[in-house]
Amino acid sequence: MQAVYRILIVEDSKITGKLLLRSLNKSFKKDEAEITLVDTLQKARAELQDKPYNYIILDIHLPDGEGSSLIQWSAKLKRFDGKFIIFTSSEDEKLKEKLYGAGVLDFVLKRGDISNVAFEISELIQQAEQYSHYQILIVDDALFFRNMLKNIFISRNYKVLLAKNGQEALDITKSTKIDLILMDYNMPVMDGRTFLEHRRKNPNLYQIPTLIITGESDRGVVSALLKLGANDVIQKPFIVEEIVTKVDNLVQMLIFQKEKENLTKELEKNVNKLNEINKKLAKYLSPQLHSSIFENKDIGIESKRKKLTIFFSDIQGFTETTEEMEPEDLTHILNNYLTEMSNIAIKHGATIDKFIGDAIVAFFGDPKSYGVKEDAVSCVLMALEMREKLKELQIRWQNEGFVRPFNVRMGINTGYVTVGNFGSENKIEYTAIGSNMNLAARLEANAEPNEILISHETYLLIKDRIEAKYVRDIKAKGFHKPIPTYQVLKATSRDVLSAKTDGFFINIDYSAIQNGHVVLDILDSIKHRLIEKSPETEDTSKTEDTSKTE
Repeated sequence: MQAVYRILIVEDSKITGKLLLRSLNKSFKKDEAEITLVDTLQKARAELQDKPYNYIILDIHLPDGEGSSLIQWSAKLKRFDGKFIIFTSSEDEKLKEKLYGAGVLDFVLKRGDISNVAFEISELIQQAEQYSHYQILIVDDALFFRNMLKNIFISRNYKVLLAKNGQEALDITKSTKIDLILMDYNMPVMDGRTFLEHRRKNPNLYQIPTLIITGESDRGVVSALLKLGANDVIQKPFIVEEIVTKVDNLVQMLIFQKEKENLTKELEKNVNKLNEINKKLAKYLSPQLHSSIFENKDIGIESKRKKLTIFFSDIQGFTETTEEMEPEDLTHILNNYLTEMSNIAIKHGATIDKFIGDAIVAFFGDPKSYGVKEDAVSCVLMALEMREKLKELQIRWQNEGFVRPFNVRMGINTGYVTVGNFGSENKIEYTAIGSNMNLAARLEANAEPNEILISHETYLLIKDRIEAKYVRDIKAKGFHKPIPTYQVLKATSRDVLSAKTDGFFINIDYSAIQNGHVVLDILDSIKHRLIEKSPETEDTSKTEDTSKTE
């Protein structure tokens, strides 16, 4: 694998050179950097003529000459694209000014722990790689300053564009992506202040960080530029390192912002993936297990006694019928049937326990319950809707060429069962068990084709809302006494309003109401309580209060 960074260290001190070489190798990932150490200018020239180095860490004082001469010499090389990092023990500001303009990336002081120095150098190199993705627009009417700043920032690996005045800068930003603007204040055609006024009116342009360089000493001018949205103002005569540092800091903010945006996108992508997994798991897991997993609750083997209404159904003679069908046709019809029935079950608030071939087992009352009576009513209404839906499916299947009729049998019982998580530490299933589950299954087995057979307990709960009649006693396996059964006919035509959602249930029988004003008072009280608790209402009231204050 080819190294990402080819680095040449030019250092005459053998101890310092070897320590830096070792520390730099540790600062980069394995095979990420190929680092060579030489101790003279002559050896450095030979290396640069022979190999394409990205970065040269250069001691300024060498036995056979000044390090700065290597910078001048390398400028004459064809296809040389290396960046110089000056490795020096002195803070010579004049030297810095001179070498920044000559194409130096940065300066690193020889001080303290050499491993810290190596870390600083590796950071500079990695930042320079990031800077190559950012484009600076330098705007100055003076050719000398334009070229000087251009050389400084190209040596720092930035892409650079030039403009002579604010108008040219505006034109460039309309057609080219600019990441940062470095602009002189006093220019013909359009000066820095006028440019800032245009920038302020343009949301896209206003997003581009802008530094203004000015010779104005008046603090009022500086304040005005900052008020117009300049990110900073640099006063002449300036120190090159000051401009470099301020530009780098702004670009680092852009890099951080982009990384944040990328992380947000990645997070959204992962959230979407989790939502998809969530949806898929919801099809395979019971509601209780599903919510426990996604709410990060402990899942244990536990259960409770609870009064549920249990539903069993299957298609009469389905096994015999399917023996005559092609597997593809069987899959189509069964999936079609189970999909439609599941949709109805979910609509009425059922917990689907399991599918056993064409059989459906479901119950009402756990994990959510609207009261034993309402759970029973919901279950029977679900069964009635399923029966009607099967009639529609029969017509559809006959049109598709499946002429054999499918008749459903349904059994419903209400009673105490044990419901919860059953199984082992390795495999858990949320279900309900007990004699009342068995009774619902026996009712279904004894039902006639397209009959909904319910127990006496269920009948007592639904009789005022759903029309049903006693039909017969049955002898059921596991039960010593005969079981009275009732056939569900239809929902009564009484004027009834029934609605439910999380935390709310209402059932109004208009025909039975004697004191309408009392009901209205109750509903009015509910309305006011809900308005008080509604976040939207709070926001609206805050807005109204603000407008009144204004």
